[in-house]
Amino acid sequence: MLMNFAEKANKAKKEIVIFVGGDLDEDIPVDNAFIFHTSLYQSHRKERTFAMPALIDDLVEKYLCSQLPLRQKSPRPIVGFCGYAPPMGMSFGTHKLKEQVRLFLYYMPTKKFLPLKLGQSTRFVCLNNI
Repeated sequence: MLMNFAEKANKAKKEIVIFVGGDLDEDIPVDNAFIFHTSLYQSHRKERTFAMPALIDDLVEKYLCSQLPLRQKSPRPIVGFCGYAPPMGMSFGTHKLKEQVRLFLYYMPTKKFLPLKLGQSTRFVCLNNI
């Protein structure tokens, strides 16, 4: 459907605008389009592709009754991370080795041909006060 529309616009010498939400990492093969992504790798960005912020609800209004609680700051800053980060933070073993191989294959150009999903066994690492 998109390709039919893009072809019609191209024949009419018109350009189109495409908005892509979510974590789509696939190339959109439309030459006559300006493409706006909410998730975009600079290394994969094409000339007419741009990053845009993800649009979400006002979380303060939705979950905090429009009242933003302010925290007291300490003189020494605290840096934290919470997210998916294998094989970092994992103890050495077969699972860590498996995650290292999966991560290596994920970043190789062969990922288009292999049905691997990074994080099939979801593990989260939280590092605070680093």
